[in-house]
Amino acid sequence: MTHGTWPAAVDVDVGILTQMKKTIGYFLLVFSFVAWGGIAVLAWTDLSIAMMAAWTTGLVIAGEVAFFSSLVFLGPDFLLKVKAFFRKHIKRE
Repeated sequence: MTHGTWPAAVDVDVGILTQMKKTIGYFLLVFSFVAWGGIAVLAWTDLSIAMMAAWTTGLVIAGEVAFFSSLVFLGPDFLLKVKAFFRKHIKRE
């Protein structure tokens, strides 16, 4: 290898990286909703109150982290769509 050249492994198609970021972003978005759905399922389990509180806290944190991480991966255009959705469906009085 000569000085100043990159190895062939570094030559990655930008389209593949963009698609991979979108796939990870949508996966995290779906996971965030699944985490919130898991909180509703906890009501029908045989767990103690303390365990339900612990699981609920963990699922809320995981869901929020996954949601905001998905916004990072999906980019500002997706964030604008999410904001527009909430502005349309949640009206202030």
